[in-house]
Amino acid sequence: MPAPSSPPVPALTRDTITTLTLLPITDVYVDPWQPTQNFHRQSLVVSSSANKSQKVGYLMFDLTPIPPGAAVTACQLVLTVDGQLSKQIVRALLVDDDSWTDRMTFQTAPAPSKTPVGTWLAEGMPRVATNAVNPVLVAAVRDRRAGPSRRLSVQISSVFGQEGEATSNSYFSVESAAVPGSAPRLVVRYRQAAGPLARDWPQAQADPRHSGRSAWRFAGAPTQAYLADTVLSGIPIASPAVIVNDLLYFFTPTTLQVLKPAHKAPETLVSGLKAFGTSALAPGGLLYAAAAAELAAFDLTADGKKMISVPLTGSSEITAGADGSVYLVQDFTLYAYVRRFDTLAPSWTKDLGTGVHSPVTLSADGSIAFIATENQLHALLAADGSEVWTYDVPSAPASHLSIPVCGRANGLSYFGVDDELYVFGAIGRPLRTPPLRQVPNAPISQPLIDDDDILYALQSSMLFTVSADGTTITGRAEIPGLNANLPVRPVMDGAGNVFIIDNDGRLYICTPDLKVANQPQQVPFTGHHPGLQIAPDGSLFCGSASALFRLTPAVSPAVIADAYQDATCYRAQSSLVLDGAALPALASLVFQSGDSIAIRPGFSVPAGTEAVFITGY
Repeated sequence: MPAPSSPPVPALTRDTITTLTLLPITDVYVDPWQPTQNFHRQSLVVSSSANKSQKVGYLMFDLTPIPPGAAVTACQLVLTVDGQLSKQIVRALLVDDDSWTDRMTFQTAPAPSKTPVGTWLAEGMPRVATNAVNPVLVAAVRDRRAGPSRRLSVQISSVFGQEGEATSNSYFSVESAAVPGSAPRLVVRYRQAAGPLARDWPQAQADPRHSGRSAWRFAGAPTQAYLADTVLSGIPIASPAVIVNDLLYFFTPTTLQVLKPAHKAPETLVSGLKAFGTSALAPGGLLYAAAAAELAAFDLTADGKKMISVPLTGSSEITAGADGSVYLVQDFTLYAYVRRFDTLAPSWTKDLGTGVHSPVTLSADGSIAFIATENQLHALLAADGSEVWTYDVPSAPASHLSIPVCGRANGLSYFGVDDELYVFGAIGRPLRTPPLRQVPNAPISQPLIDDDDILYALQSSMLFTVSADGTTITGRAEIPGLNANLPVRPVMDGAGNVFIIDNDGRLYICTPDLKVANQPQQVPFTGHHPGLQIAPDGSLFCGSASALFRLTPAVSPAVIADAYQDATCYRAQSSLVLDGAALPALASLVFQSGDSIAIRPGFSVPAGTEAVFITGY
């Protein structure tokens, strides 16, 4: 039987700006003194003589990674000098003809238009760039993205050299850039087009920024009790599950499998694989995954077909950006990959030294990558890996690091290091000294952040909140019986409820005001790595090395489901009686409402069937 396939995955609606880094799909320079000579795979040479342009470079970018309908807000063309730097004024002109290739010569090169998209002085800095807010380049990228070719071609030339004498500079080509981060690049910032929320969670932490927060607001959640069942057992699971359109995708040591939880029988999509231990959902329905020796992309819209394969020398937990970039650590070096043609090309690297490190977290707009090591905390520009700031950990080497967390509107970043919580603004100096903490010598569990940039942190049995300015502890609650002396990974739903499985295997649910909303319950399984995951229907999932478990909100014989525009799943705790007919224990109910739905005597549904209630449409 063919495996179920999901429709194309729409992008999550975001009200923040996304930063996208594009490498050229081709580039080359031409020389009027050698009109029939081709110079592909060589550094781009830009020269002038007696204030007249001579050698000129051509760059072409594929704009299809910019989502259709996205509002482009800023663009920046960046080049890095390859060799000794001469004083030179360089300008970029649009090229209307996108049919050229890197095999062209001066005789076959298309003429540029008269539309300048940037001018700069190459003098003191080896890296040169146009102004990011250049309205001409912004308009050109927007218009070309909507045009038939979906490409942008520019010519770079020099018309003025030092004191009018002959001068030239060479700039790295994408083919000649031996050092990742030195190839030409087009950095685009855009705001996502408005659209419906996708029913997926992008990766283990439910958000590219690893906030731990799901986008989903569940009707009536949290409930007093959750019903637990085993969705899958007896199969070796190599990676945490990723859920897309209510289908769960996960890797065994040799296969990519898909599972619809109600079926409890997975189906194999791809066989003969290496053991992919970490995965993350990328734009366009691609599932990125990393094994010890391979980084790959699987197309979930084409039954999991492997589209990309790149060799690795080891891999940490991967992070996928909203622009399709990938961040991972190999041999203590941080690698940033960007999409180019049908592969993922290294964009830049950063030596992290030795020791333990966290996964990467991206800022809300994707422009900054944050990572923690046992000795230093780093903020790096996502476009080229250049340093924004670095902070030396006072207690180095640290023994415990949480995944960094970023605010959406406040621009702050948060690092849990041992028993302290560091908060940073735009510079690498903590906003508060000493750092925030509540329980000395108790390591901080994975922090969470809500839609209002209020941070939630857990130390031992103390849950506390931090103000949106990052300086003040605004609330604290001692949770009786909760054991998080060893760090755990709680999650948060879209309404700000916090879900925790502690070291003793008990489920706790806390409301945004830090009150326990359920009767803490023992879950009938062990093995909670990587912690809880929240599904779009309100269920909670966690797994072990050979099983996948689900916790579903339990519904009593009378319940009111608040207005919610997407499906929310409840399960009957004993039985649900609707006008004399009964849904048996563990039966599922799915609500989809634009208004509130009240379940009371008077509804009628055949015994044993799934109940679906839809109102407001």
